[in-house]
Amino acid sequence: MNNIHPSIQSLAVPIDTLVKLDNNPRVGDVDAIIASYSEFGQVKPIVVRPNDDGTSTILAGNHQYEAARRLGWSEIAVVRMDADDARAMAFAIADNRTNELGHTDDMILHDIMGDLIDEYGDLLESLHWDE
Repeated sequence: MNNIHPSIQSLAVPIDTLVKLDNNPRVGDVDAIIASYSEFGQVKPIVVRPNDDGTSTILAGNHQYEAARRLGWSEIAVVRMDADDARAMAFAIADNRTNELGHTDDMILHDIMGDLIDEYGDLLESLHWDE
């Protein structure tokens, strides 16, 4: 069972072949991802690095993986990246940091959320947005 968007379904791999990144410094909100996956499914793949033993280590998307696992998914869509240990960790850190460097324009967000609150109120609350 999974909820992967049809356009990336061909990238799906068994979830039990994936290994979380050791020493991942990122702390994510798995419950918020669960809320998003429950509403929209997976619409972007996670990034993994193949290992010699047939598993793959998650470089970007460790919390997405955890959300899918908690939802009982048997598969998740991935993009494979070949990299040595240092390059893999550098990518993982860069992926996390580029996300952190962005910001949200609160005025634009407020206007958009006003249009969505009636239909997606529970989702917005799960993402820790309130009035």
